[in-house]
Amino acid sequence: MNINEVENMIFAFALRNNFIDKLNSDYFENAEIKNYIIDFQRTNSLTISDYIGKNNYSIARLNELVDNFDITTNEQYINLLLKLEKRHKKREILKAVKNDEIENIPNIINQSIVENSDNFKDVVRNWISSKVKEHCLTGIKKFDSFNGGLVEPEFVTIAARPGRGKTALAINLINNFLKNNKSVFFASLEMNNIQILQRLISNFCKIENWKIRKKNFSEYEEQIIYEYISYMQSKKLRIDDNINLTLEQLKMKCFGYDIVVVDYIQLLDTEKKFKNDFEKLEYVAKEIKKIAKNNKQIIICLAQLNRESEKTKQLLGSIKGSGAIEQSSDIVIFLNKKEDNNIVSIDVVEQDEIIYFDVMKYREGRVGKIILHWKKSTYTFENVDI
Repeated sequence: MNINEVENMIFAFALRNNFIDKLNSDYFENAEIKNYIIDFQRTNSLTISDYIGKNNYSIARLNELVDNFDITTNEQYINLLLKLEKRHKKREILKAVKNDEIENIPNIINQSIVENSDNFKDVVRNWISSKVKEHCLTGIKKFDSFNGGLVEPEFVTIAARPGRGKTALAINLINNFLKNNKSVFFASLEMNNIQILQRLISNFCKIENWKIRKKNFSEYEEQIIYEYISYMQSKKLRIDDNINLTLEQLKMKCFGYDIVVVDYIQLLDTEKKFKNDFEKLEYVAKEIKKIAKNNKQIIICLAQLNRESEKTKQLLGSIKGSGAIEQSSDIVIFLNKKEDNNIVSIDVVEQDEIIYFDVMKYREGRVGKIILHWKKSTYTFENVDI
């Protein structure tokens, strides 16, 4: 059976069983079928009957295509789709190599045109028999206890005004993820890799940051630092401090890591041109969501809140630049300073702060405020029991 026959049989079966909305014209080489699929979807038609009267192509010829070929079972249909998919992927990979777009190959490999065609009972059966996805603990006990931590694929946004501890929290999370043997890619668009390394050491070793910066530590502290560096050699962490990092470069570089952290999303550029920052951020947010899904990753993006959020009640729309960030995110967390420290029975030194870790949105979990003690001297967030 040649590819032309395969395409015709798939097309005929899709029309007869109202699967036309599952077909992507890009997968087909037959120009006639491609045009029919595009036209069907242009007119929002799902059956031949719906299509009559609003088509651009011959109904007689369409009926010929449908009548000449048949598939008797859903299994045959899926097998033919797999054959077509294999051919399409090979063609797209060759095109990506030719156009020097190698970073797109993982997405091509992960594409599937049969995932929506499985019988519903089979989907349920496979789900029940499959292993539960491993959750990644954040180290924030209350969040981990009622949401189980994070699980791929998820797009997480952590937003706050400047100086509210976004990067410090990211440092905490990275050290916790590494403890749990997760691989991490950290795109730092604000600080260089030495600054990030200093914060990681201070946080993990509980050595005050001024000592790390001035290299003014004791012999014992120096020993702890070397032990940390030795420990880190067994972990997979990559810090990219290119301030001009683009979304397209991020796609290529972060592939293969369990967790990606971006500090911060409004600084992430793209090679595509847009009329304004609003449209650019909308595109970036949607693409990050796709990367998380296609690569099966947890992507955590830090974000700035707008100035108005300091004067009025903070809402999901308070994220600076574009509402698309919160719309695309699976989880949105705001960090707010708690002005009254008397509610917690802990010693808070002058430079420390009590922070609300406010889970504003969680598609599959609980929302609510969690109180954390932010020890600024070691960039540490500690759990608070009240």
